[in-house]
Order: sequence, then C-alpha cells, then structure tokens
Amino acid sequence: MNIQQDYKILSFTLSETKMKKTMANLTLEAVESHEIFNAKLWEEDYLKYEKKYFKPNNIIFVEDGTYSEQYKNLIIKKMSLIEEASAGLSEEQCDALYNNLVNVINDLKNEKVKQAILLKVEENKDRLKVAPAAKNNHHNYVGGLLKHTLECVEIAKGVFKSIPTKIDEDLILSACIMHDFGKVFEYNIDTETGFVEVDENFIRTWVSHTQ
Repeated sequence: MNIQQDYKILSFTLSETKMKKTMANLTLEAVESHEIFNAKLWEEDYLKYEKKYFKPNNIIFVEDGTYSEQYKNLIIKKMSLIEEASAGLSEEQCDALYNNLVNVINDLKNEKVKQAILLKVEENKDRLKVAPAAKNNHHNYVGGLLKHTLECVEIAKGVFKSIPTKIDEDLILSACIMHDFGKVFEYNIDTETGFVEVDENFIRTWVSHTQ
C-alpha cells in the first residue's frame, strides 16, 4: 500500500499506552479515494508537531510511516500540513445563528415554555455561541451546536407539514432546541484551534456523550 498521499483528518484524540506514554489517534480519509484509515503516532513522533497539525478537517500529507495489515492501521512517522482548516464558524455566523434561534423561541406559543427556554439560552449566550455539538462525531467545531440545533428545528418544521393529525408543535420544537443543550457545559472548545475537550467538572457529575 502506498501511504504517501494526502489525507483529511476526520477526528483526533490522545490516549495513554501501557507504558504511560502518549499516543495520538486519528481517523483519516484519503483525499483521492475517500478510503477511511485509523492512524497513530507514537509519542516521540507526535511531540514533533504543533497541536494545530491535528485539527479536524486539516489536509495532511504522510511522508513516512508503515501500514499494519494485522492491526489495520497506519503508523505515521513523518507528515506535513498541506491545508489548515478553520476552527469553525466566524463570529458573525455564530451571531446570526444565535439570533435565528432566539427568533424560533420567540415564535413559541406557550409563554411559560418560551420564557423558561429564553432564560437558559440568554444565561449561557456566550458559551452557546461557540459550543460544538460533539467532540469527534458531528458538528465538532465552533458554532456547531447552534447549527445542529437549528437543523433539527428545520427538519421538525418540514415534518409538521406531512403529519395529518394535530400535534403539539411547541413541545417538539422545544425538544429540538433543548435536546443537546447540556453540551454547552459538557465541552470546552479552543476557539483558535478548534480542539474540543470534555469538561472535567462536568464528567464528575454527569454522564458525557463521549463516555
């Protein structure tokens, strides 16, 4: 297998080996073939690179390494950064999504539910604007939670049109808005690099989506 090619980083995590050393774990997508690979860098190789190299959606070129047929993974010895991805949505985009969400909430007919949701949203406005929707899986970038939440709202509104019986639309839209709201507290995101970490205080009390 020719490992010397461009790859897109889909996810990045760190783990500890039995020898108490750090191992970098990546999920990569070959740019040309779209084939998915699990890849690893041992500590001595991982520490050669700045953290920005491992940002999800970066394009890297693997210059040296080996592919293990036994373990079905790629061991990277040397790589270069071809294209650095953004950390997520811009401040202007996050502001626009936040305002769209507030408009959806204000359109709710149940005044008690509307005020309860608005209170939580406004109390956590700054964190909500930048929060990711996941650590590795989907919408794992600055503003990802807002985008995911509004996508759920739009899907629900589309489904309403095809339901022949009367339903409580406020209840369903409220669920769309709040179903992942705990992620505002669960994840911390570096707005410069886009790296997402689970909040240590959160997982002492609650079960994380990543556990």
